[in-house]
Amino acid sequence: MQFTPSLSFQGQCARAFDPYAELFGGDLDLSRFSDIPAGDAAPEMRPEQTGWIMHATLTLPDGATLMGADMPPQFGGTKMQPGGMAVAETIPDADRA
Repeated sequence: MQFTPSLSFQGQCARAFDPYAELFGGDLDLSRFSDIPAGDAAPEMRPEQTGWIMHATLTLPDGATLMGADMPPQFGGTKMQPGGMAVAETIPDADRA
């Protein structure tokens, strides 16, 4: 069994995932709320939130996945407190450390 962690942000998702991609390698895919075509299906967003990340996926070289998103407060998202999360990597081979 493999778990896929998903991290929640309020406007900081891209700033978090860019360094993760640089550090861990892999392919980063970011979908922004502004990518949704205008119309009935588009959620109501405040102007400062249109560039927020709707879905982030970092697929690592070993196949593991890290996901995340910006969670607007009007959708029930709450701001995480500083120090409220961490991303850790376990390296089984000391030569890779």
